[in-house]
Amino acid sequence: MRLVILSGLSGSGKSIALHMLEDLDYYCVDNLPVGLLRAFVDHTVADARTLYARTAVGVDARNHPDEIAEVPELVGGLRGRLECELIFLTADEDVASWARLEALTGALSIIEPTPAAVEKQADPFVVAL
Repeated sequence: MRLVILSGLSGSGKSIALHMLEDLDYYCVDNLPVGLLRAFVDHTVADARTLYARTAVGVDARNHPDEIAEVPELVGGLRGRLECELIFLTADEDVASWARLEALTGALSIIEPTPAAVEKQADPFVVAL
């Protein structure tokens, strides 16, 4: 099973990224509270149907700080059971700089704006999965 967790601030493009993943046959859930993430993963991993073979979850950064703080540990534990990726989307360069530093730990993937998308003034985030 592959799980993609999309997070980021409001307006960063999480819903757009989830729609793109749906087009790529991912089972997607938007705005799942972080407190329900572990139960959701347990459910999808236990289900033998191929429906959940590729799953993506949108998690808003406005969750309770204590719950957000548990996400890196949860992702670390999941990596032994399944292919799991945490992606933080942002349109703010200051936050993007911070996220790039955090990516050095291997717990965070970064999606950068593409020059072509910026020129077209389209959604600047591209995910290659």
